[in-house]
Amino acid sequence: MKLAKISKRNIAIISLLVLAVAAVLFTFYATSRTDNAATVYDNAPVPKAQIHALSLIANNETFANQVMFGNVSGFPININVQKPLVFDGKLGILYFGADYCPYCAITRWSLILALMRFGNFTELHYMTSNATDVYPNTATFTFFNSSYTSNYINFTSIEQQTVTHKALQTPTQEELLLFEKFDLNNSLIPQYARGGIPFVDFGNISVLVGAAISPNIIHNDNWTEVISGLSKPNSKYSQAIIGAANIFTAEICASNNNTPSQVCSQTYVKTIQKNLGIKVS
Repeated sequence: MKLAKISKRNIAIISLLVLAVAAVLFTFYATSRTDNAATVYDNAPVPKAQIHALSLIANNETFANQVMFGNVSGFPININVQKPLVFDGKLGILYFGADYCPYCAITRWSLILALMRFGNFTELHYMTSNATDVYPNTATFTFFNSSYTSNYINFTSIEQQTVTHKALQTPTQEELLLFEKFDLNNSLIPQYARGGIPFVDFGNISVLVGAAISPNIIHNDNWTEVISGLSKPNSKYSQAIIGAANIFTAEICASNNNTPSQVCSQTYVKTIQKNLGIKVS
């Protein structure tokens, strides 16, 4: 028996319906940003429906190509290392951050979307940034106790401190050396910015030090509001978060010889690589 083909229009409708259902389910978890209410969800597991909703956004190629660069103002720095970063036989993507950090908070949104194009998160946890820092209680996720699998890359995350600045994860000697070399002691970065977080090493091809976009974009918004905004390609959320995710995707593709082709052959990837002068390894 032949199966009927589903049109792109119907796929888009189905995707929007799934997002709508996920948003309804999620209102139980985060309905308000007032009086620090969202902080009670710190470290609570993200429902599977919400992870699936993020994955649908991440893999919406039409949206990604529409957004392209978006309104991103910060970009990874090419470090031109000949030897690629490899963890356990796969291209290594290394992240340093902390739960308290509002700039890590906004970066995780984009990094999660980018990583979902190469693999799957089966576990994520909610987090809000520190209540007394700039952009307090920014809604985000934590990579601590997350679970990610990919056939193409090995994502390694270090959340160094909790939301209250207590020690959380300790990097290995290899991970610490990479942070020191490409962040703390990197002459390509202004002196005042060295040692900052978030830090992302895209396979030793490029590094991001600091956030590519401002936490102010989602400050005072809950998770439902951000995800709802991401379903609209012209929204401030998409132009920032998906824009940064597109740039991260182009960097990951370049680090891995533009593999897999179903991701790395997309127009937005090729355009970003060309315009930013990203060399494919």
